[in-house]
Amino acid sequence: MNTSLQQRIQSADLTRTEKRIADYFLDHSESLYFMTARDIAQELGVSDTSIIRLCRTLGYRGFRELQESQRAELAQVMENGRYVIPRRPEKFERAAQLLLQSEHIFISGFRGFSGSARYMGVLLSQYINRVTYYCDADTRCVEGLIDYGSQDCVVVFGAERYSRMSCVLAQIARDAHCRLIVITDKLTAPLAVGADIVLLADFTSPTAVNSYLGVNFLVEAIAFEVSRQLGVFPQQRLSRMDHYLSELHLY
Repeated sequence: MNTSLQQRIQSADLTRTEKRIADYFLDHSESLYFMTARDIAQELGVSDTSIIRLCRTLGYRGFRELQESQRAELAQVMENGRYVIPRRPEKFERAAQLLLQSEHIFISGFRGFSGSARYMGVLLSQYINRVTYYCDADTRCVEGLIDYGSQDCVVVFGAERYSRMSCVLAQIARDAHCRLIVITDKLTAPLAVGADIVLLADFTSPTAVNSYLGVNFLVEAIAFEVSRQLGVFPQQRLSRMDHYLSELHLY
């Protein structure tokens, strides 16, 4: 089975320079075949040798083999008629399976991600009764996660500049062999190392602050897939919840 460029990068232990080059490879994966190692080196301000060294670190014999691999992958995508709208249905399905198969679910996101983490926690709580979410980076996060294990799932949000708390929580999850889902901006993010699923979002915005539309789309896609896999099972719970929320006028 051919290992994709994304899988190779995610599983590799890269230096800071190699991560810059790897991010460039991912951002330009559809046009790498038309570039040379020198073109990329000049644009990034690194040596040609650095490009070749990274290719070998990723398991390719050189830059040409990486290019051929990307060309073959793109040709297969186009042949299968999937080169219209980028989609990740398999990842959403897998994420939903991990969540539903877990005994406990821990969700964390801070600062700009606090809204998305809370949103995901609220949505999943409609269907699952074992969801905990943290939006403040204090010791309660570590206290809440420290007893998690291999039958539990951790969801961590984070983007450059990656918060120290998010990185530590991801490390705790890895050390405890938890199922780990990461929503971030780059596959080379420190949060993504060893994750079961990495979902990438575009944070570009015409304003001075990041846009979280892409993140919230991912959250809704995962929640939809959870509800789809559950079918009618949660309806009774939702009806009871709606009864009491209506009494409180909380809609």
